[in-house]
Amino acid sequence: MEYSYVLSIYSRILLSKLSVSMIEKMAEDTEKYIEFAYTGNDEILSDITNGGRSAFTQLFPDDHRILSKKLLNISEIFLYSVRSDDNIPHYAISVTADTEIEYSDEESGKNTLTDEYTAVIEFSGYSENDLTAVSGSFTQEEPEYPQTEEETESISENEVT
Repeated sequence: MEYSYVLSIYSRILLSKLSVSMIEKMAEDTEKYIEFAYTGNDEILSDITNGGRSAFTQLFPDDHRILSKKLLNISEIFLYSVRSDDNIPHYAISVTADTEIEYSDEESGKNTLTDEYTAVIEFSGYSENDLTAVSGSFTQEEPEYPQTEEETESISENEVT
């Protein structure tokens, strides 16, 4: 996408397992997953995985209050190895994405929320030729919407009693 980032790897063990082309492929596939997560364009997934698409989810796919999602910036990106049961090396890229969400609520209509959300994209493979993305999702299940006056009053009343 159009956002610049720096990917730093400090683990010598990880660097000994990965080639430059593997790191580049994971970075490119992560970009494609993030694009899918914000746009919902399923066709992008065929570029990064040959497995099931159900292991890849959009950012808050079931939240019907959300009108639009906009990526503002990538603030952090980490690459690390993860354990697996299949004796194939697995790696994950964690991306912290600054996001603007436009949503509707019953009280005031259309609102905007800006927050950070973290996505984790997992890969498996020994080399660039067999490296594939196996899953992608965000760690948060829903945005933290600001509390309405009614919710704040209800919480205050429950604390008093």
